[in-house]
Amino acid sequence: MPLEDSVVFNHPSYAIIGLSRITGTRSLFNSPFAHQGFMRLRIGRAEKHRHLSNDWIHSLGQPLIEVDLSYSQFAEFLTSANIGDGVPCTINRFQGQGVPEPEIENYFETFKTERDVTIQKCSDAFNALDALIGSLNISKKAQGELYAAAKTARRAITDSIPFIEDQFVEHMEGVTAKAKVEIASYGNAVVHQLGLAALRGESPGIPAFGLPIDIKALPGSAEPKE
Repeated sequence: MPLEDSVVFNHPSYAIIGLSRITGTRSLFNSPFAHQGFMRLRIGRAEKHRHLSNDWIHSLGQPLIEVDLSYSQFAEFLTSANIGDGVPCTINRFQGQGVPEPEIENYFETFKTERDVTIQKCSDAFNALDALIGSLNISKKAQGELYAAAKTARRAITDSIPFIEDQFVEHMEGVTAKAKVEIASYGNAVVHQLGLAALRGESPGIPAFGLPIDIKALPGSAEPKE
């Protein structure tokens, strides 16, 4: 409520923006796991009260919008101005109404589904190849050799590749579980360092300390070429 001797200024463009660090578990858009902590950005309408020779800014009701970002998304948001369309974020509230959490996407299952579709297309292509071989005006021996070669290629795609992939996925699930914890910890440290830099009036940037995991130790990593 405005004081009796205060003057209240209103305008459709007046707003207030706030940032909070939230502790709690929730899923976030474009992130493959549930987060134990994240950043929340809120924007709401505001008015200005002139009282005791000072300006006092007050929020008006519920925020217009609240969005949540993982620590890595928040760091990217601060350091990627004018790059692309923006950084993924998750709407928590919009015009006073809560918004349901997104489902956590299982990327392994997504890739498996895409793999199965691709293998089926390859199988259909081999069926067409078998039909083509049967229509060729060549000797039975030559046809048999072509059939055998096609059968070997078909088996490599439909049997061997899925088996190798399943072994890789099983191993990577363990690596990923450990990496999630380390990356979340790293993101927390990044947010802390960015906040200190902002308080000092410095331009935000990724702090000069390394990831807490050895990227070269991950499967499939290689030494950079000179």
